[in-house]
Amino acid sequence: MHPGPPGVDLPDGADPLAAWDDFLAGIGVPPEQRNTRSAIEDPAGHGPRLFFQQVPERKRGNQEPVPGSQWRLVRQSIV
Repeated sequence: MHPGPPGVDLPDGADPLAAWDDFLAGIGVPPEQRNTRSAIEDPAGHGPRLFFQQVPERKRGNQEPVPGSQWRLVRQSIV
């Protein structure tokens, strides 16, 4: 389950990702940076929040990085 943006009450059936796109556009985040990180939460509130972050490709020797992107999962513990 993707949570909605801060301060946005999503009606039942609303697309939270579309709400995030509108929210990020409203605060001036450029389109090319809007999909570089994301988080999901357990709908029941028991599991950890999972944060995904786009990271640069590793270089292979002196070559340029391979096109595409890698994603890293960072576990955030619940206090």
